[in-house]
Amino acid sequence: AVFYSSYVLGANNIGLISSFYGGSPIVGLLFSIVASLGVYFSKKLTKALGEDLIVVSPVGASVSTFSASFLVWIFTQLGLPVSVTTSIMSSVIGVGLASKIRVFNLRTLFSVTVVGWGLSALLGLLFGNLAGIYLA
Repeated sequence: AVFYSSYVLGANNIGLISSFYGGSPIVGLLFSIVASLGVYFSKKLTKALGEDLIVVSPVGASVSTFSASFLVWIFTQLGLPVSVTTSIMSSVIGVGLASKIRVFNLRTLFSVTVVGWGLSALLGLLFGNLAGIYLA
């Protein structure tokens, strides 16, 4: 599941980003290196998903990783960029709902879904609009 997820992440994110810069293999390589450094800065997000949001078994974690990666792969094959983070978080929540033991932290669930997803979409729209007005 981890290797498949890595492939999908590269196909979705690195392909999308490098397409803005002409699809150069060197640019793709540089983005790959920079993206791999993100692992060191994702500790807080990983803790929020893995410990604070919901408790899932190692099998549940593998299932959620594979199912989210498969979903992102489908969208990538269709040429539609999709958020890997949103897909994996939704998948973890789905696996948690499917399990018999439901240990949810509702505060974290609210902050992840409403604040994280909703606010990031609205702020992305706002910042993109402002940048387009003043920089384009």
